[in-house]
Amino acid sequence: MQNQTNISIIAVDDEPFALHIIAEFLSRQNYNVRTAESGLDALSQLNDKPADILITDIVMPLMNGIELTKKVLENNPDTVVIGITAIDNVKKAVDFMKIGGMDFIQKPVKIDDLENAIQNAVKRLKLKKELQEANKQLKIKNLELETSRNNLKSIFDTMNDFVFILNTNGCVLHFNPVVCEQLGFSQNELIGMNILELHSPQNLENVSQNVSDMFSGKQTLFIGHLIKKNGNPIEVETKISKSLWNGQDALIAVSRDVTDYKKAQRNMEAIIEAFRKGEVDAVVRKKDIFLLRPETQVRQTETALKNSVAKQNVLHDINTTKDRFFSIIGHDLRGIFNSLIVSTDMLIKIAQKNNSSQIIKFATILKKSIHNAYELLENLLTWSRSQREKIDITFVVLNIKELIEHNINLFVERARQKKIVLTYDVPDNVYVLVDKNITNTILRNLIANALKFTHPGGQIHVIIEQKDNTVLVSVRDNGIGIDSENLEKLFRIDSKYKRKGTDNEQGTGLGLKMCKELVQKIDGDMWVTSEEGKGCIFTFSLKAHRAYPADGGIKSSFSLSEPGLH
Repeated sequence: MQNQTNISIIAVDDEPFALHIIAEFLSRQNYNVRTAESGLDALSQLNDKPADILITDIVMPLMNGIELTKKVLENNPDTVVIGITAIDNVKKAVDFMKIGGMDFIQKPVKIDDLENAIQNAVKRLKLKKELQEANKQLKIKNLELETSRNNLKSIFDTMNDFVFILNTNGCVLHFNPVVCEQLGFSQNELIGMNILELHSPQNLENVSQNVSDMFSGKQTLFIGHLIKKNGNPIEVETKISKSLWNGQDALIAVSRDVTDYKKAQRNMEAIIEAFRKGEVDAVVRKKDIFLLRPETQVRQTETALKNSVAKQNVLHDINTTKDRFFSIIGHDLRGIFNSLIVSTDMLIKIAQKNNSSQIIKFATILKKSIHNAYELLENLLTWSRSQREKIDITFVVLNIKELIEHNINLFVERARQKKIVLTYDVPDNVYVLVDKNITNTILRNLIANALKFTHPGGQIHVIIEQKDNTVLVSVRDNGIGIDSENLEKLFRIDSKYKRKGTDNEQGTGLGLKMCKELVQKIDGDMWVTSEEGKGCIFTFSLKAHRAYPADGGIKSSFSLSEPGLH
C-alpha cells in the first residue's frame, strides 16, 4: 500500500462534532486531512489545492453534497468521493452514486464503515494510477509504431528497387512510386494486375516455380525481365517472401534493375574469353569495370519491411494484455462485489430475525468473497507491474526450506477447513539465488491453486529436486486435474481458461500466467503435467547457490494427525 501521508483527504460536514470525529480518526491513520464546514468552503479549498479523496455530507445548506460532487468531478474527475447520509435519505444517496460518487456511509458514522470506505478509495486510486501508467506506455508504443510506419513509408517511396505487394494469387495490391515511373503504367492500370502480366513469356514458368519454392521454404532469388508498357524489357533480380498486408496473407516481391550489372558481367566474360583465346592485346584497367551485387539492397529492403511487421505484433500483444486487464476488472471484480452486496442484504434480514446459524453461514460467504477480491486485486496489481517492468528485482541467497515453510503456514487453516492434507518434504541446507517477494508470490499462488482444485480429503505435497545449478520446486495435488486440450492455455494471456474450484471457489485464470512471467524474470521457468481426474504437478526452476551446502542436511517431514500441515 502506498504511503498514507501522500494521500490528501478533505472532509466536509456542517456538523462540527461529526467533522471533528472524522478528521481525528483520519489524522491518526496518518492521512493528510483538511476540513470544511460547508460545500462552498470545500470548493474554495479544492480550487486552490485538489484532494485525492472527498468525504462529504450529502445534506447541507447552501450547497449540498450532490452539488459539490458535481463541481469537484467536473474539475478533477480522478477525485474519489464518499458520501455521508442519514438512513431516511436513501434516494439522495442513490442520486449521489449516479453522478459519480464511489460509496456512501450512513449516519451515525461508524469507524469501521469509514475505515472500509477509505481503504476501498485508496485501492481505487492506486488502480487508477496503474491504468493511467499503462495507457501512457501504450501511447508511447503507438507513437513509436507511427514513427516506424512513417520511416518505412519514406524508405518505401524513395527506393530505386521495384517493390510489389501481392495477394496470394499474385495480383498487385500496392507498389512504390518507382514502379509507375520506370514501367510507364498508371496506378489504376497496375492495381489488380497479375504480376505474371509484367514478366516476359519466357519467364512465366520460372516465376511460378519460385513462388512455389517460396511457399515450401526454399530460397527465391532469380533473374528475369519486367516488361514496360512500351514493350521494352528491364532485366531484374527478384526476391519473393511471405508477409501480411492489412491483416491478410500476402507476398512481397522486390526486383532490382540489374541491366547494367548483367551487361558488365557479359562484357567481363567476353574479355576473359578473348584473353583465353589470345584475341586481346590491350590491358584492361580495373577502374573501367564496376560490378555491383544487387542482393545486398534487396535483403536490406526485405529486413526493413519485416521489422515493421514485428513492431505491429508488439502492439498487438500490448493491446491483448490491456484488453485482458479490463476484462478481468469488468467481469470478475463486478461479480465478487455483487455477491458481497447480496450477502450483506441477507445478513441484515437474518440478523433482524436473530437467526444466528444463518448469520454464520452468510458471514462465511462474505469472508470468502472478500478474500477472493483481495487475492484478485493483489494478482492484478502484481501482474500489471510486471507487464510494465515496474517490479524491482533484488537477488538474495535464501534457504528454500524456510520459504516453503513460511508459505505453507499461510494456508494451514484453509487446508484444515477443507480437510486437505498439506505436506512438504525439503532438505535443510538447500540455498537459492532469488528475489524473495517474487518467489513468495509464486509459492502462494501455486499452493492456493492446489487447495482450490483438490477435493476434501485430498492431498497436496511440496517437494524439491536439485539438478546441477538448478533447484526444481514442485507442488503436487491429487485434485480434479486438467485435460490435455486446456493444458496449453494455462500460461497464455490471449487464452481464456477458468473453472470453479471443488468448493465453488472463483478464479480469474490470471495467477498461473503471472507466476510463469515472474519466474522467468528471475531466470527460471515453469511447466505443468496433469491428467484429468488425477491431479496436477506444477514445477518451477530456481538458481541454486553453491556457496552453501546444497546436497547434505536432514530431510524434514513435520506431521499432524489431523488434516492441515504435514
